[in-house]
Amino acid sequence: MNKNIDGLKKYHHTRSLNKREAVEKAINSLRDLNQEINFLSVAKKAGVSRQYIYLQADLSELIRKEKPASIIRNKSKIMQFSASAKSTEHKIKTLTARCKYLTQENADLKKEINILQQHIEQKS
Repeated sequence: MNKNIDGLKKYHHTRSLNKREAVEKAINSLRDLNQEINFLSVAKKAGVSRQYIYLQADLSELIRKEKPASIIRNKSKIMQFSASAKSTEHKIKTLTARCKYLTQENADLKKEINILQQHIEQKS
């Protein structure tokens, strides 16, 4: 029976080390990819639960330290997205206005064609 307990302890320890290594790799990977580092993103990337990370004091402290830096790194990305969104919004407004103008011009031309057709029919 003592053998089984030792085996379980060894398995648990190995599993814990694998989880820890996965979390550390996930943090490094997110840092290298300039992605936001928070408990959820690290847990998803590492394939562990957030609870596991919260219970590991050193890992949760590492994430808390990395989080502000990752937000600063991503700020330029956010600003770029914001500028892109504004540009897209401007394009949509411009194209909508152009579409309205062309629709009105089309309606005016159809009226003019009808008037000309009636004028030709009267002369024939």
